Amino acid sequence: KLIDEKRDDEINKVIRASMDEGMLDMNECLKRLVEDEFIETHVAYAASPNPQELKMRLKGISSGAGSILG
Repeated sequence: KLIDEKRDDEINKVIRASMDEGMLDMNECLKRLVEDEFIETHVAYAASPNPQELKMRLKGISSGAGSILG
């Protein structure tokens, strides 16, 4: 629906708000792949839409709701 309404800039916000329901954003998927040793960190950073945020997540720091920064 957001894409049809040309509101794709809101998609990440909706995904983050729905993480408790099982939705994962790109950085969370990349983080899990690194932690499970499926990919190397430098590959994850190259694929990330926000490498700085990914770096924080890999260190255990999150900016989402209910986190130390959110």
